[in-house]
Amino acid sequence: MEAIITRAVSTMIGAIYLALLLNGHITSPDQIKGTVNEKEWRDMSSVIECENGSNSVKCRLLTGSVVLNRIASKKWKGNNVEEVVMAKEGPYWQYAYTTRRDFYTKKCSEQTKAIAKYLLIYGPICPSNVVYQGQSLNGSGLYDYVDTPDGKEYFCYGQS
Repeated sequence: MEAIITRAVSTMIGAIYLALLLNGHITSPDQIKGTVNEKEWRDMSSVIECENGSNSVKCRLLTGSVVLNRIASKKWKGNNVEEVVMAKEGPYWQYAYTTRRDFYTKKCSEQTKAIAKYLLIYGPICPSNVVYQGQSLNGSGLYDYVDTPDGKEYFCYGQS
C-alpha cells in the first residue's frame, strides 16, 4: 500500500511540474526537486537544445521524450542519451549531422536544462512507441506536431 501511495504522489508531483513547465513558470532546473545523473542530464539537455532549443516547451519536452523512448526500445540502438544520438543504423544516422556535431559543445538554456531534468526524473510525456521526430512525417502515424518558425515538427509512432 505504501508503494502505491508513493507512486501516486510522485505522479501528482510530476503532473504539477509538467503544468508549470508548459505554462512558463519553471525556467531553471533548480525549481525541480530531485537528483539526476549529471552526464545524462547534460546529454539530454544538449540533444534537446541541438534539435529544438529555440522552439516551445512542448516541442522540447516531446523531443526529449523521443530520446527516452528510443533508449527504452529494443528496435533502436543505444542504452543512454549519448549512444542514441551517435548511433548509426545501416547507412542512416539516428540524429542529424548538426546535432551530432554540436552535441558536445552546445550551450543550453536554463529552461532546457529544467526540461531535461524533468524528463529524466518523470519520464516521457508521450506513449513509448513515439520514436520519430522531425520536419517530415515518418513511422506509422502522427502522434502530435508543433508549429515552429521553420514549419512543423512532427512526432510520430513507430515500432518500439
